[in-house]
Amino acid sequence: MTNPYDAYRKVQFETADPGQLLLMLYQGAVRSLDTAWTALRSRDYMTSNKEIVRTQNILLELLRTLDHQHGEIPATLSELYNYLYQALIEANVRKDEPAVGHVRGIIARLCEAFETAVTQSRSTTLPATGVDVRFSNTYQEAPYGHAGS
Repeated sequence: MTNPYDAYRKVQFETADPGQLLLMLYQGAVRSLDTAWTALRSRDYMTSNKEIVRTQNILLELLRTLDHQHGEIPATLSELYNYLYQALIEANVRKDEPAVGHVRGIIARLCEAFETAVTQSRSTTLPATGVDVRFSNTYQEAPYGHAGS
């Protein structure tokens, strides 16, 4: 029997416009890092690892969406995503709650900025960012909402 929540998320993912898909990735990353941080506090290292790796996969998908033909912003975002990815590797190895919180804070601010951009634009490429929001569909989970931002 199919879980109605999973069916809803699948429909949401398949019917979202490109800007909304980008926003869903950011929101999913924030939610995963919230879960990872909570798991680290309770010493549930399997869950924290799973959620940190999920966030790293989201960062890889965000890297794939960048269109480097639009100047400095995509290059800057690429550097930031790579920094966040590496910071999560170190946080995961060290079981470092503050590092997870730091990465979560940065991603939450990016999420807020893109939420504003998405509401202002429904085009394929977000204005002045060079972020191509057509996805490769390699990230199959379609998260929604974000906790505690």
